[in-house]
Amino acid sequence: MTCLFWFESVDVLRAARDYQAQSQSAPVPRLTPLARPDQAFKKWVAGVLSTTQVTQNVVVLALLFIYRLKMINPQVLGRPGSEYRLLTVALMLGNKCKLISRRGALFFGHDCFFGMRMPPADMACCHSNLI
Repeated sequence: MTCLFWFESVDVLRAARDYQAQSQSAPVPRLTPLARPDQAFKKWVAGVLSTTQVTQNVVVLALLFIYRLKMINPQVLGRPGSEYRLLTVALMLGNKCKLISRRGALFFGHDCFFGMRMPPADMACCHSNLI
């Protein structure tokens, strides 16, 4: 879903969103090759989700953030490889919202980045952009 939301055009996303309202004979646009995640990204996502053990609600919220980012800024074009950083930040935001709502306080520590397998400079950049 991350790659679909990030690499596909807004027109295709709207067509997918409104698919049931359209007639069944309406043509379905083909997806761009980047909208289908490669094996390396799938493996990375599985590792991140198993290591961080974020809840299903955090994942859904992260996907909602990505979807809304694309719908509000249709001119944004993702580059190959940017889906890693995008999903990392979206998961951090989703987890941040969860932490604020459940505990009433904000907490971000090194454990949020554990298992992300990102260079330390990228982690610092993601973290400083969130705070």
